[in-house]
Amino acid sequence: MRFSVSAALVAALASSQVVYAALPSPPTTGTPEDTTGALGDAQVITDNPVGVTYIAEFEPTEKSTIKGYLKFAATSNGTGVTVEVSLEDLPQEKGPFPYHVHVMPVPEDGNLTETLLHLDPYIRGSAIASDPAHPERAEVGDLSGKHGKISNETTTWSTKYVDYYISTKEGIGAFFGNRSIIIHDSSNGRLAGANLKEVSTTNTTSSNTTSTNATTVASATASATETAGAALVGLSTSALVFSGLAYLFM
Repeated sequence: MRFSVSAALVAALASSQVVYAALPSPPTTGTPEDTTGALGDAQVITDNPVGVTYIAEFEPTEKSTIKGYLKFAATSNGTGVTVEVSLEDLPQEKGPFPYHVHVMPVPEDGNLTETLLHLDPYIRGSAIASDPAHPERAEVGDLSGKHGKISNETTTWSTKYVDYYISTKEGIGAFFGNRSIIIHDSSNGRLAGANLKEVSTTNTTSSNTTSTNATTVASATASATETAGAALVGLSTSALVFSGLAYLFM
């Protein structure tokens, strides 16, 4: 479900009878192998809509020479998402390159800071590095933490893998379709960004009917921050994650 949030809606929420609940904080101490999200491990998504494809296309900018794409499509049985990466003109001296799904799209002015943090519905945080041996304990959007950084051994790089924790299913926290991909340099500076766009859809659906993703925080669009004046991270039927508070409707 895609949506935009108006100032009127925010005002209505402010005047509604709500219960304010502070969100748990992500862990800041521990080791990669035993660190997980404040809401637990990420869950495998088994009911991704099959036949939906998203792509993030990178083009050279004043700050980056990188061009190429990341393409995402659900597997044939709806369990996991196949990720295909093909990049060229990588600035070798700035790598290797971490890359992630970020919460918000890249705005028209290209300010990568406005993409906010990594997609992280389980509140794992990035203070502690991910362990590739335990992808369920990584931030959902930490693609390089789960599958390896983009190499700087040459100026081109490609790979293909299945990620079981991101999703093509709209309305859950793991959905990535209206977000962005950010490529970082070796010092974690934001080097290049591209918005994810839906490029093809068929009528095929997964045979599974229930997602095992325990977090049902849906994604926000760029208009949320523009009209609400704050970082609206997600919306579900029961909760808004808004400026560090969960608004639980009575």
